[in-house]
Amino acid sequence: MGDLRAKLEARLVGPLFKRHESLSPEDDSLPAVVLEHRRRRARLRLLDALVSRGSASVVPELRREVEALVRRWAASGFDDGFAAISEFEIRCAREHDLVVASECGDLELELAALEREYRRSVVERFGRDAVAQVDLGVREHRNRPIDELGKPALAILATALRRAGKLEIDAPYLELLRATGIGEIDVIPVEARERPPIITIPEYQARSAPPR
Repeated sequence: MGDLRAKLEARLVGPLFKRHESLSPEDDSLPAVVLEHRRRRARLRLLDALVSRGSASVVPELRREVEALVRRWAASGFDDGFAAISEFEIRCAREHDLVVASECGDLELELAALEREYRRSVVERFGRDAVAQVDLGVREHRNRPIDELGKPALAILATALRRAGKLEIDAPYLELLRATGIGEIDVIPVEARERPPIITIPEYQARSAPPR
């Protein structure tokens, strides 16, 4: 944790506050000593938020966001009640599991983190009653053997990763690799196109519309 903190301080937070130390708040009646104390607390608070993400990597998008945040915060005299930093702190803490899983390359952990974040966002938006889950010891498909479920499973996984911004697909097909049992590998094409929600299809709307 100490190494992570030192890297973020050296790579981003320290140079950023150094560049903006001459910025003056819109309220120029603020005593200099008060402004200095606020600036010191702001620096530590921003650093704590970034450390809570669990990564010393600072991608350009994150750097731009943090720079804009500090400029706006400086304009308010580094007010302790600045709403944007509170939102940033919460988001950084929530991103921790996904950031760590992405950096270690563990797809299973990454998908689990995405699922937790999705459930949290559903609860936040629609309430806890909107989430229902049944935990089954064994999952079996009624009319398809397990080896035939690989294609739809790959398509669903690719869609989830693409929507999460973790996968870019340029080709019209993905490749599903499957062992034949005789030491060879079959390459099975899986369509990568994402179909629209069925409720938006005119033919479905016409078929499922209530009779007049």
